[in-house]
Amino acid sequence: MTNPISINSLKKIIEKSPDRIALLCRTLPYTIEVEQAREEPNKKVIDELIQKLLMVRALARKNNIPTHGLIGWQYRRLCYSVYISCFYKGFYNLYV
Repeated sequence: MTNPISINSLKKIIEKSPDRIALLCRTLPYTIEVEQAREEPNKKVIDELIQKLLMVRALARKNNIPTHGLIGWQYRRLCYSVYISCFYKGFYNLYV
């Protein structure tokens, strides 16, 4: 298994590429759901994926890139997952 790329390295790679940002906005939520659906999900991997998604979403907002991959129930489910993850880390005051 390969080592995951750090958030800062990923940001440097995709910062100037709207196509890559849009692609990650569409695929990261699915990747998070797949990891959560495993019999024994790895909490650390899920947390890193959520942090990467938050960074990519911030870049998308900054560059005015539409995030069509996060609509309807998928977006609500992802927001709930992020809320629960932050709650267990002790960051729940950020969402209240």
